[in-house]
Amino acid sequence: MNISDIIISSIIMNIAEIISYYKISNTKINTKDFKIYLIYLLQTFLIVINYAFTTNVIKVIITFLIMLLTCKLLFRHKKIVECLVIVFVSELLIIFSEFCFMILASFYSKVNNQELIQMVQGTVFTNLGITIIILLFLFTNIPNKLYKKIMRLVSNISFNKIIIFLSFIIICSSFLFYISYYNKNSSFTLIVNFIIMTVYFIIVVMILIKERKYNIINAKYLTTLNELEEYENIINEFRIINHENENQLNSIKGMTKNKKVIAYIDEITNNKNAVNTFILKQALLIPTGGLRGLIYSKLILMKKFDIKYNLHIDKKINSKLMKSVSTKTMLDICQIIGVYLDNAIEAVSSIDKKEILINIYKDENINIEIINNYQGILDISKIGKAGYTTKEGMHGYGLNLVNKILKENNDLTNDRVIKQDYFKQKLIIKIKHS
Repeated sequence: MNISDIIISSIIMNIAEIISYYKISNTKINTKDFKIYLIYLLQTFLIVINYAFTTNVIKVIITFLIMLLTCKLLFRHKKIVECLVIVFVSELLIIFSEFCFMILASFYSKVNNQELIQMVQGTVFTNLGITIIILLFLFTNIPNKLYKKIMRLVSNISFNKIIIFLSFIIICSSFLFYISYYNKNSSFTLIVNFIIMTVYFIIVVMILIKERKYNIINAKYLTTLNELEEYENIINEFRIINHENENQLNSIKGMTKNKKVIAYIDEITNNKNAVNTFILKQALLIPTGGLRGLIYSKLILMKKFDIKYNLHIDKKINSKLMKSVSTKTMLDICQIIGVYLDNAIEAVSSIDKKEILINIYKDENINIEIINNYQGILDISKIGKAGYTTKEGMHGYGLNLVNKILKENNDLTNDRVIKQDYFKQKLIIKIKHS
């Protein structure tokens, strides 16, 4: 392939690639923007140099890096991860279009596949045909949908993991095309490598899905002690306002002789207000420090779902004792108890008998027990493993998060017991004696 063919082919292919960046990301092309043309010329120049002076496998990898650079220059407002996914989808589109072109060419040709590859590889005609196929696919919106799906998968995953996964796929695909274009007896190796790359791609997608679900669960329970304490302050303010409102209503009641007004005030203070006051009084038994706000919010949720609950707080559990727990450990406690309570609420919400017991007591340690009844079969040996659940949907990752926290915090251990139709989860917090 001479230099003139490389230049002409690069000019043709890069038009499709620049358009693909915009179509994949669903961004409108401003044809009056002079910057687009400069970046197009830059990409074309760099790819010509790359194709003229590098070897076959390195060539594809460097081309990917050039595409990433030009994509980032075009979309400076986008994060590098977004540009990486755009270029990745564009590269997949090119690979797929090359396959389609070779299939069409072999269908209309009378020579065998190896002779066909030797005849058409790298020619201007070939690149023009591939460019047309790329443009046709771009107008189907399939590349844009693929981009959106991949972005959803990687939205909660670290940048380093994304780089590792996508880079390995690019290396596999580069090796695949090196074999298919330049190895004369490559049919078997080509098939094997394609299968390996496909299997790896499926594994990567499964890992990304699992990682995303785990990170979503982690984000749900991740909070700061300040946020929890602020919520507790709001609870206290609500209790004061609630008390003042009740006094005001009773004052109005004493000033009127209207029986309907008196009956209405009685209904408010005796029914609706009594429920919130009862829950508030129960929550106030828990010392401040984060746990009170968490449990109060879950008690409100239980009331909403008509769940019968019982909250027992040992008198030995006081503010001084809870303050002896480090900030990190208290945050871990809140995350774990949040998972336990959410799982208990989910377990009883769909059955007739809805019962949850919260028991906090002290022996040589601080113990928090969450006990709920359940229906069905629980495999206690699998509880806590990623993805294990007795419910449909995205569940099973909460207890996996708990296991991860327990491994990282030596001050916390847990215990699980199934007795008849009751499931108990117990968190044990070591007390550091001064």
